[in-house]
Amino acid sequence: MGGIFFRLWTVLAVVSVSQQALAAPDAGDALALAKAAENRGDRKSALALYRKISQVRGMKEVGQLGQARIQLAAGQLDQADSLTEGLLTDGNPFQVEVRLLRAEVLRRKGQPDGAMQEVDRVLVLRPDHMEAVELKTQLLSEAQDHEAVVEIVSHYLPRYSRPSRGLLLRARAYLALKQPRPAVNDLKVVVAKDPGLAEAQLALGRAHLDLREWKSAEMVYRRAVEHFPSQSDGWLGLSESLSGQGRKKESVTALRKVSDIDPTDAEVLYQLGRLHADTGESDQAQEYYRRALKMDRAHEKAAQALVEIFYKEKRLDLAGSFLNEQVAQFPERGWAALSYLQILVAVRLNERAIALAEQITERQGDQPQIDVLRAIAHYQAQEYRDSLKILQKTQEKQPGTPVVLFNLALVREAMGDSLEAEKWYRELASDPEFGFKASVNLALMLEREKKFKDGAAVLRQARAPASQQEQVQAKIAELEAAAGRPSAESAHD
Repeated sequence: MGGIFFRLWTVLAVVSVSQQALAAPDAGDALALAKAAENRGDRKSALALYRKISQVRGMKEVGQLGQARIQLAAGQLDQADSLTEGLLTDGNPFQVEVRLLRAEVLRRKGQPDGAMQEVDRVLVLRPDHMEAVELKTQLLSEAQDHEAVVEIVSHYLPRYSRPSRGLLLRARAYLALKQPRPAVNDLKVVVAKDPGLAEAQLALGRAHLDLREWKSAEMVYRRAVEHFPSQSDGWLGLSESLSGQGRKKESVTALRKVSDIDPTDAEVLYQLGRLHADTGESDQAQEYYRRALKMDRAHEKAAQALVEIFYKEKRLDLAGSFLNEQVAQFPERGWAALSYLQILVAVRLNERAIALAEQITERQGDQPQIDVLRAIAHYQAQEYRDSLKILQKTQEKQPGTPVVLFNLALVREAMGDSLEAEKWYRELASDPEFGFKASVNLALMLEREKKFKDGAAVLRQARAPASQQEQVQAKIAELEAAAGRPSAESAHD
């Protein structure tokens, strides 16, 4: 019981002294109490004390500087901004402290240029002020001026009060500059001095991953997850290091730990889907992709991966339905609009394909790939003149494009213009993608025109794939046999 009364008396004594300090003329005692309250996180008492101190003659700057620190710590950035701005007078003996504090306020307010100006002014007054150097390094890092970070840390590193902090900043800059080897060198020093620093362990693992040193990365990340099991980045890195070694099942197990930490993390769910897809577990992959999209319907990579599975399984119905939703929700996604348009053309929903192609063109401007698909839709709808007009316009913009020439030949043939069709088919004869198709179409067109020898000659020169060599030879024999028979007219004569 005596202990309880003793603690209560102590608390009352502190309150009593605080109250006396607020009313007492001795500003030195008040300042000591204010700093003690600030250090123990009692912002309310500290703020009241600093306000009282600022009213004492000769202590205004000290009191207002203390108030600004408390307001910054409490996230009251506008108030801290106003106070520090008012303190920027030529006669203020605390110019360095004020400008550094103001720089931090401006940084947190999202005004990095203003923050950098204040830091640079401090460095003009005190070139070796390490707090200013470290804040400048942080600002440069946040501005992604990584080369400047490497330069300034390298110059000032011997003067850092905590060299590990400087090495960590420099290592991050090296990683951003795609220079993982010097990052590894810096981070090994940091980890050796401070093995409990989670961010250093994780950065070292990332550096090894960037170097594709999978086993080294695994060792680092295993230590990280052992010491920091609630850090999802450790499990993510471990999963990636295991995947790099081809240990997909173990990689999935590690990644599930991340999902356990945060079941709503759409990126992790997507990565789990990728790993299942890599091991051929299509159903599980689809499940994770759908879960990722449920958590974040804007997760584009998950949407694309799901479409990949639909294509691989030849489920155009599922792909078409899903892509239709994607186009409606995210009209700016060109890949979704293009994929959906390709499906509409493939299943000959020509009217819808034409309408979609026109919407895409109106939104994104002319695109040859979209124009060709629109032309094919018109062709399939037997709207040959519309198709021809689009293809000719595309041909003018990009002369000699094989897919355009092939479709021009198809349209010309459908319109009965065999001479033009033959011209484009022959021009494509040596094209690696359309050459064989063009030769077959030309041979069949010549056969319909009773030009059997010409058709056989075209097929003899065609670059037929191995799987179709036998069929081509049979067709050549058929055409040659037809060429040797008298025509119906000659037989009648």
